[in-house]
Amino acid sequence: MRQVPQSDAPLFVELFAGRGALSKAALQAGFRVVSIDHEVVQPFAPMVVLDLTTESGTHILWEVLQSPGLAAVHLGLPCGTSSRARELPIPKALRQAGVPEPPPLRSAQYPLGLPNLAPHHQRRVDSANKLYRLAIQVLVWCHMHGITISIENPANSWLWAALVALALEHSEQAAVALGKLQMVLFHACCHGSTRRKHTGWLSTPGVFDALNATCQNDHAHEPWGVKRQAGTWIFDTSSEAQYPFLLAQRAVACLVTFLTGKGWNLDRPLRLHDKSTAVQGKQTKKHRPLVPEYHRVVA
Repeated sequence: MRQVPQSDAPLFVELFAGRGALSKAALQAGFRVVSIDHEVVQPFAPMVVLDLTTESGTHILWEVLQSPGLAAVHLGLPCGTSSRARELPIPKALRQAGVPEPPPLRSAQYPLGLPNLAPHHQRRVDSANKLYRLAIQVLVWCHMHGITISIENPANSWLWAALVALALEHSEQAAVALGKLQMVLFHACCHGSTRRKHTGWLSTPGVFDALNATCQNDHAHEPWGVKRQAGTWIFDTSSEAQYPFLLAQRAVACLVTFLTGKGWNLDRPLRLHDKSTAVQGKQTKKHRPLVPEYHRVVA
């Protein structure tokens, strides 16, 4: 049985991290963090740039996953090829303005890719499937080693069907590991988003239950649309891939509650302000005393 470290902070690994809002919240909660994505655009937390479709990228990833003290892994898998938004028609006026009409690339019958796709679409599907296969391998690893895992995507994404197909393709162990996970559903607007995005958070049972939320339509929502930016058309579905800070903070709070219940130690890191006041010989009640006031306390 894996021994829970009593001194070092637990390690949180976020894959396909986007700008790393979840990693930032984990750092603030006292985790050691490794945040990974294939590109870095104004990240909120330190980021490791890795192409996880390559052998060299996955080699480095497995070295990270074998690090001592690994407690949790989160995968915000890319959903571009699995998006059901591809099945929605683009209004005629927008098509005439030059807005592209992305075709469906997957279906219930073909979750790993429709037959006879155009070559450039097939390459995108193949690349995504490499990442989905990697997700199954990571899931099996976490299942074998008692590591908390979570996978996020839109609730109606074809990703979920693709993971089932790939787990069955991988092994009986993978199918069992996937089947043991719990799907938590929520509308992202209940956790800080401006849009009513229905989200699925597939995870170790009992960890993220508090994220369950259904929008009651008692607040305003931004509409879904498309805009011209830097010479290209950007769909609002892509911008919603970034986690709101409120969602990140609540997800990490769930993780903290679960892991501390399992015996992990988590201490929030000192802020720069706290460190500066410590240099002046001052202490704050918000953190453990630098020098204990009493040798011991007797009830």
